[in-house]
Amino acid sequence: MSWKTEGFSEAGIGVRNPDGWIDFLREVGGWRVIHQGETAAASVAAWPGMEGAEVHETLLERPEFGRGRIRLFHFDSPLQEPNRSGALPWDTGGIFDLDLRVDGMASVHAAMTAAGWDSLSGPVEWDFGGLQVIEWLARGPENVILALIQRLDPPLDTGLEGPGFGHVFNASQSVRDMDRALTFYRALGFEQMTRHQGALAGRGGEVLCLDPEEAPSTHVDLAIVHPSGVMDGAIELFNLPSRPGRDLSALAQPHGYGLNLLRIPVTGCLALAEHLDAQGIMMQTEPFETWLEPHGAVRQLNLRSPDGAWLECFEVIE
Repeated sequence: MSWKTEGFSEAGIGVRNPDGWIDFLREVGGWRVIHQGETAAASVAAWPGMEGAEVHETLLERPEFGRGRIRLFHFDSPLQEPNRSGALPWDTGGIFDLDLRVDGMASVHAAMTAAGWDSLSGPVEWDFGGLQVIEWLARGPENVILALIQRLDPPLDTGLEGPGFGHVFNASQSVRDMDRALTFYRALGFEQMTRHQGALAGRGGEVLCLDPEEAPSTHVDLAIVHPSGVMDGAIELFNLPSRPGRDLSALAQPHGYGLNLLRIPVTGCLALAEHLDAQGIMMQTEPFETWLEPHGAVRQLNLRSPDGAWLECFEVIE
């Protein structure tokens, strides 16, 4: 039996006010709603302590892409406070941010600020591996962090056909042990695309909330992984060895407010489960059948990364 994983196709956010989020993603981001309804009971039952709970969901996408979607979850009876509440980049655990492209940082920054978003850091202009970019870590409700990125040089056709921001092309995780995290994602079929060890060029360290004086000399260990080596559904892992922070991995839950999960399309879900078991990777669930819009019937298994990021691998049942 063979198996294969793809880059993640959607990210989940647990929200208190779904209408506010929907309005924001529509009016500021240029996104659209493609599904609203109850989360399948089998999916909810696979989340710790949530069996029998009712969860309402809304799935949105940027129309030009049809991938890199965001699924909002609204819990009738949430069990905890936000994932990564009050966290800074060096506090490890869970999902740190979602990365989205923009064509005009100034207009997006103004619109998001008017909508009540503030700044974790930036906008910062810096050089990342020969790419000149402006990056802004925007912080909104439920402590959600969106990394808005505009490519300056060389130019990039973002594919956006209007104002707002693009699909989710990358998700970052602050990890405590880089080698352990890379071993886990390699077992899941992800290959290392990029590895940087040292200070980030120019003002890059300021994106991670480092002071301008310390940013040029602070060591950052950063890796980007994806099953096919493309920046679309990729996962970025980073660690600041000189800044040990809180370990929030045990608090990151799929039923928590804020960034709560990534969903990864796979083929050969049963074979993947056998492979993970052989690799000593503990699954949170054995493969089970559930319903996932807009795909229909799926077979799914759930995992937690070594730093607590909740991952749901699903295969469409033909």
